[in-house]
Amino acid sequence: MKLLSVKYPVVVGMIKSLSEKGIFEEVERIRQDGADAYGFQLEGVREECKSREAMERIFSSMSDKPIYFTNYMRRNSTEGITWERLEREIILAAEMGASLIDIPGDMYSSSDMELTYDNSAIEKQMHFIDRLHKMGVEVLMSSHVLRFVDSDTVLSIALEHERRGADVSKIVINTDTRDELGDAFIASVKLSKMVEVGTLLLCNGEEARTHRYLGPLFGSALLLATENGISGRQDQPTIKEAFEILKYGKLSGGGFFR
Repeated sequence: MKLLSVKYPVVVGMIKSLSEKGIFEEVERIRQDGADAYGFQLEGVREECKSREAMERIFSSMSDKPIYFTNYMRRNSTEGITWERLEREIILAAEMGASLIDIPGDMYSSSDMELTYDNSAIEKQMHFIDRLHKMGVEVLMSSHVLRFVDSDTVLSIALEHERRGADVSKIVINTDTRDELGDAFIASVKLSKMVEVGTLLLCNGEEARTHRYLGPLFGSALLLATENGISGRQDQPTIKEAFEILKYGKLSGGGFFR
């Protein structure tokens, strides 16, 4: 089931639970909240959720909607995880029905800003992306920069993701000042105008929340959201808030550059 063809942007309900029981319960709440897709983050769940049998049950519970799958090396709770294991788990997710799979921009060669320029690693990335495409899977390439970089640097990273064959370019930067926040919005406009594939620019830091909520109006492929029952200050909007943001963007005549 394709994810990017659902609509633009796709509201993804990101699953936060760590146990299998909790995942099932959260999937049902996200379903009732009306998200367009599920977001399943293997790196954060308990080890017993990573077996083939457990993953079959988990993916089966999400079979009614497209699934965005991540397995981030830098956040993985599994000690000693290797690129080879990451490959195996990604292929397993593809076999289970993942629609859009996130692979790091420094896969096969850990690098600054999570984007390798090692030619051998890049060639392996491109072969792996081609393998996933042949399995019918869409590929998102991510670079968690985790510091502020200017809009030109953001654009250059996205164009590199595009060159390697990704269907979506995801970049995460920090915005701790108003000036940095302003430049992040400039980056969003540049991405929407100058990158052919889908893009997703996310911000962390002191000034992140504004861009997390309004950034999708500037052409994001995805809008990552939490279930409606989440309370308190969140950097990610709830699913209800996500749809309200998109509705307002359409009614006001703004946003949606693509």
